[in-house]
Amino acid sequence: MKEHGIKPNQITFVGVLSACSYGGLVEEGLKYFESMKDYGVETSIEHYCCVVDLFGRAGRLAEAENFILTSGFKNNPIMWRALLSACKVYKDAVTGNRAAMKVIELEPQESASYVLLHSIYADAAVEPLAASVRELMLQRGVKKEPGLSWI
Repeated sequence: MKEHGIKPNQITFVGVLSACSYGGLVEEGLKYFESMKDYGVETSIEHYCCVVDLFGRAGRLAEAENFILTSGFKNNPIMWRALLSACKVYKDAVTGNRAAMKVIELEPQESASYVLLHSIYADAAVEPLAASVRELMLQRGVKKEPGLSWI
């Protein structure tokens, strides 16, 4: 792009950051994220979510959490849910609990976070905590949306 004088925009960087995330290229992704200001491209929530995903897919959950906390979007449930999903993959119940509690605080009627947290506890064989998540859902009237598939 540089050779042809094409200037990247916000969408270009979302694509590049996503590609780095899927490719496990954490350091490269972080360099691209930092270079956005060099191109005069303003960072948005989408870019921050890509970086959380970048850390999460690489199992760098503490860095993902710290990135969220130091960003201007620390009250965005999408970023916390991305971290929560990574916690399930990497079986991190401690960080997963913090991420889930934040999402539940921000979106108390959204069932996905409760279900993910329940799954993390069940996978870790912490049945009392898994049961407490189900009980919390009942108390708050949160119902899991049934999955649908088309064949």
